[in-house]
Amino acid sequence: LTALGFAAAAFFYDRYSASEETPPVAPVASSLVRFHSPVIGTANAPVTIVEFFDPSCEACRAFYPTVKGIVAKYPKDVRLVMRYLPLHPGSAEAIVILEAARVQGKLEPVTAALLEAQQERIRCQAEWRSARLRLLASAGVLGREAIAGR
Repeated sequence: LTALGFAAAAFFYDRYSASEETPPVAPVASSLVRFHSPVIGTANAPVTIVEFFDPSCEACRAFYPTVKGIVAKYPKDVRLVMRYLPLHPGSAEAIVILEAARVQGKLEPVTAALLEAQQERIRCQAEWRSARLRLLASAGVLGREAIAGR
């Protein structure tokens, strides 16, 4: 009798419970894409590659031709959205250059040029930093020990 009562209670509970199954939440298509993000390719492409991009990053430089190749191979189906992630020295300045190029409609060639000249830019930045420290030390702003520690 107890089993029959339990079965009836379970039947009515399942049948008349007010719990509705929660529909799955659709992912927001623009959760990684911002209105200000540079886009290379067709804006309404069904596939979006989001690259967190640092113009002074060697891995980004190595990866860029692959991504550009994918966008070139599937121009109607794939777009590249670049999210700037300035982690390396000189990245902020390079991003300013990229944004100026984007406003002028020249983002792709300037990105390629910046990445091609990346090693030279990094070397020059290191030389400039060293020269700047020597200048400050000679002016008495920094002591010689500050330069040795840097």
